[in-house]
Amino acid sequence: MVDVRCRDGRVLGLVPVPVLGRDGVPYELVLHLAVDGRDAGVVGERCHGVLTGLLARGTTSALEAGVRAAGGDWPALAPYLPRDRELLALRARDPDDLPGGAALRAVLDVRRTWSGGRWEAAAQVRLEAWAEDGTGVLADLAPQALLDLAARLLQEGERAASG
Repeated sequence: MVDVRCRDGRVLGLVPVPVLGRDGVPYELVLHLAVDGRDAGVVGERCHGVLTGLLARGTTSALEAGVRAAGGDWPALAPYLPRDRELLALRARDPDDLPGGAALRAVLDVRRTWSGGRWEAAAQVRLEAWAEDGTGVLADLAPQALLDLAARLLQEGERAASG
């Protein structure tokens, strides 16, 4: 289980669970969500590929490099921002599922402040988890922490599949 501390102090638990084929061989992952140890639902049909893609893109680390390279100057910052601010979206099964299932989203927030006659920007990831009953939790992560979280989920999923 990978735990994430939420804004309100609750703990979001993410458990990668291998999906077995008819032959009993694992071929994919799903994530079981828990909030303070209580089951919140299952998300991420085929999430192994989504998590692997997030790590391969390195979108958030590229963004951090762009923010630093721009020096916080807002007009220069715009070209470095990804057009799609949603970095990760895992739902109960597929994106076209009916509302009401569990969901896990990572959204990029860029906070801008005016300081010393120029704009300063800081990137942060907002992790949203929604339980099947409609309750949700929010956690704030540094962009690199989202990549680290994805890597840990893949490692634990592979460990669970092998043993």
